[in-house]
Amino acid sequence: MAAEAGWGRTGSAIACALMEREGWSADEALRYYWARVPAAQNIMTSNGQADFVRGWAAARRGRGLY
Repeated sequence: MAAEAGWGRTGSAIACALMEREGWSADEALRYYWARVPAAQNIMTSNGQADFVRGWAAARRGRGLY
């Protein structure tokens, strides 16, 4: 488990940064990260980090920020 520490939080930060910088959707950003760190997909899905990223994107859209 130690080798997996931070993958969810790191993946969330990377996905959010990609959405801001590249204008990608949450799913595009998550797919990009997961293509490079495949094991993170299961972790981020099971611990709620992927849902957090999608929720963050929805909140930003709701406020007209992108």
